[in-house]
Amino acid sequence: MFLIQSQYDTWQVENILNIAGNKDDLVNTLGHNITHLARQIIGDIPFNKKEDHLAHILSRRSKNGLYLVSCAIHEFAPGQNIGGIGFGEALRQWLHNEKNLFYDIQRYPCNNCCP
Repeated sequence: MFLIQSQYDTWQVENILNIAGNKDDLVNTLGHNITHLARQIIGDIPFNKKEDHLAHILSRRSKNGLYLVSCAIHEFAPGQNIGGIGFGEALRQWLHNEKNLFYDIQRYPCNNCCP
């Protein structure tokens, strides 16, 4: 499995958090949780609990990959990248067993991370 996700998914921020006013701390907490769960699912870090059986099974497969940007977006667009690598190139590298983890962990809001 190759996950492509935003650390601060705008749909999740608007529909799950559903808050008004200054939300930076809550969005950063959401981003941390998304990052942590995504890294667990692909096997980059271990699970502390085995309650989610499917996620635990997926995490044991070392071939899983992750592309996680710090942009506050819901859909990817041309120009978004991590260290100069777009998600298409990341997918190619993963398919050719060159690299499987692509993420740039930045705090919200990250005005320098996104085009």
